[in-house]
Formats: sequence, structure tokens, C-alpha cells
Amino acid sequence: MKTTCITQSVPPRSRPKSRKARGFTLVELLVVIGIVALLATMTLLAVDLSFNAERVRSGARQLQSMLEGARDRAIHARDPRGVRFLVENDPLNGRKCGSMIYIGSSDVWSRGTIMLMRSDFDFDGNVDNVDRDGDGKKDDEIYMIVDAMENQAGNSQLNNAADTKSTGWVNLLQRGYLPVYEDGNHNNVLDAGEDLNGNGVLDNETARIKIPGDRNGTWYSVSTYYLSKNLYSSNPAIKAHPNVLELIPLRPYRDPGTTPPGEVVAFEGTGPNTYILELPSRVLADAEPVLLPADVVIDLDASSVPSAWRPASPSLAYPYSAKMDLLFSPRGTVIGDEAAVGLIHFYLCLRKDIDAINSGFASNGQTFPTRTPVTASTWSSHVVIPGEAGTSSDPPVGDRALVTIFTQTGKIGSYPLNSVDALDYVTNPTSPPSGQDRFADAPFYYSTKSEGLAQ
Repeated sequence: MKTTCITQSVPPRSRPKSRKARGFTLVELLVVIGIVALLATMTLLAVDLSFNAERVRSGARQLQSMLEGARDRAIHARDPRGVRFLVENDPLNGRKCGSMIYIGSSDVWSRGTIMLMRSDFDFDGNVDNVDRDGDGKKDDEIYMIVDAMENQAGNSQLNNAADTKSTGWVNLLQRGYLPVYEDGNHNNVLDAGEDLNGNGVLDNETARIKIPGDRNGTWYSVSTYYLSKNLYSSNPAIKAHPNVLELIPLRPYRDPGTTPPGEVVAFEGTGPNTYILELPSRVLADAEPVLLPADVVIDLDASSVPSAWRPASPSLAYPYSAKMDLLFSPRGTVIGDEAAVGLIHFYLCLRKDIDAINSGFASNGQTFPTRTPVTASTWSSHVVIPGEAGTSSDPPVGDRALVTIFTQTGKIGSYPLNSVDALDYVTNPTSPPSGQDRFADAPFYYSTKSEGLAQ
């Protein structure tokens, strides 16, 4: 029997339809890229703002720490220690400080002997027929302190054989231990012929001298103007004249002398011939400059510092003193002329924000009144430290901080700035609120409030 095999055909298994891969459209890519760029920009801005703010705060902490370190050093060493603030070498704006260095107490100098003389600043052997101190009469008081060695053989000859009596003032000046004083006519202006060292700046720092050099002596401020002229003058008569320190600011010697008022030499015989000359503070042997964080500076114009540090003229490229020193006593208080200030406020900010205020355009794009450089007589926080920007509630500059020294107690603190601008102190300093002038009304409020002091 024949068997027939019937094969049933099985239809082929159906294959799934292939899906065509679909990519991003150009519009979608642009949207994603835009979102990523926006997020990145916002992140970078936030990071940058936070970083700038932290840099300023870090600078304030660093300055506070250095000042406290100087105070601790003074207490531990039982000898004055302090900090010298170094002005930046910037010909466009020498009104910033970005570094400091530790200093020690002043040395004293008492070598040789001196002679006291009445006013004879034209070196003609006669008492000057001028009124230098403004008292309405000819000066016949004692203003000149003369190196006695060079006067032994007369006013126009040197006596090199008397080396044991030499004061050595010339050597001190050449080595930088005595400050250069150039304001010969005392008008706070660099006049023709007064730039003795050729640096283009009116140097008018003084030293202190005690006459006589014992417990009965009195301290006076002296200038090196005529001592400098001995060094820099091409006039042989001036070069041969005795080296002279001048009592300044025009304060005559307390004793009228024993000779007639018309005689240059004030004392018959020797008279007071000992002295103690106080030299500037010295940089400690192991000290190195300490830098503030990058682009963080002390704005000296906006800081409340001793008037002796400030310039006499706002037009000078390097107006601030080269010896801005703060010394602490072994008891921890500020000593020297700086102690009389009471409160010293250091204003820290970013370098670009100083440039913005000086240029008239704030860092947030708003226009701002250009700040006029200040002098010792014109400084006021109400026309220097930026406040709220007019109608805007945002400050016109970036982050800033204050470091305050209470000189009577030695306390050092870091405080925020009070940028409130409510009163117009420029045009109405005593009247009720009259509008905003874009400068802070009481920038040091928080630091003074902490001690219960008035602004």
C-alpha cells in the first residue's frame, strides 16, 4: 500500500519591521546647548561671586591675624612690635596697600655732641630777619641743632680731627635711617629746588630728638632739610656749613639761651650738648612681606588712618607715607602718634572696585560720582566710601570688609561695612534727611557700636 505524505507548507515567520533610528533635530540640540550654557554661566557667576566675597573676608581675617600677631609679639618680647603697611608702587594710583611686614621698636642714636643756634637758615652768620613761625616778629629763637664737630674750626671749615665728637647724621641719612624732609618753606607743596632726592614726591617725614639727652630733656620733632642740602647741594658754601637738624614744626627750643638774641650761637660756652635721636622703626630680621589674597587691597583713601599717613596734596602719584607703622606696647596698646587717633579703620575691597569708583562707573554697570583723591585735611568717610547706588538697593561695588583697631585698648576686630545711604552729607551735613548722594552715611557704624562709641 502506497503511502502518500502530505507536506503542509508553513508560512515563513514574519520579521519585525525595522525601525529607522531617529536623531536630535538641530532645534533640540540648540535648546539643550543653550540650557547647558545658561546653567554653566549661572554656576560660574555664583562661584565667582562667592569666591570674591571669600577672598575679601579672608583678607580681613589675614590682616586681623597679623595685627594680633604683632600685639602678641610685643607682649611676649616685652618690647614694642608692630606692622608696617607697604604702599603699592603704582604710578596711576599709589593709594592702595596689598602687603605688610612685621617691625620692631625704634632705635636711638646719641653719638657725638651738638650745638644749639638761633635761626640762620641762609647761612650768613646773622640771625634771620624773618617771621618763620607766624608770631608777628623776627625769629630770634633757637631752631638749629648743629653737629658740634664740624663747628669746632668755624662755620665754614670742617674739623676732621675731632671725629670723636661727630654725630654721624650724614651717614644715617645716606643709609636711610633718617627720613628725608624736603618742605623747606613748610607750605606742604613740592616747590622748585625742594626735590632733593629726585623722586618727584614731597618727602616730609620727621624724626624725634630729645635735648638734653637725659631725664630732664624735652622731645622735639626735627627735619633733615638742611642736612639734606649739605648732601645734594652743588653750592660749596652750603656743603661746608655745619650739618643742621631743624626743629619742626617751627617749635623753638624751650630755653632762650644765654647769649644776646642777635647772636647765632645760643649758649655761651658749651650749653646743652647731649641728645637722643629716635630712629624709625626697623623691620625684624626674620620678617618677610605678607601679601593679602589675590586682588584684595586696603583702600587707603577709604580707610580711616592717622592724618600723618595721608598726603598733603591729592595730585601726588605716591602720596602716602612710606612709614605707615603701627606699634604695640608690651601692654598690648598702640603707642606713638597713632595712639591719639582712637580708632583706625582699614577698608578692604577688590582692586577692580577701587578702579570703578575712581573711574565713575560701578562694577554693576551703574554710573557713580567720581571719587576725588583726599588729603589729610579733606578726608571724610561721607564723600569717600561708596554707599547704596542711588535708587538701587544694591551696593555699587562688590564685597568689602573693615578691620578696626581700638588704639587705647589694643582690641582688633573685623566688621561688615554699613552701606546705608540715607542722608545727603555733602550738601546738607546738619539738616534732616534730604536724599541720597551714593556715599555711605555711617560706614563704621557696626565697629563703633560694638564698643558703644558714636560714629
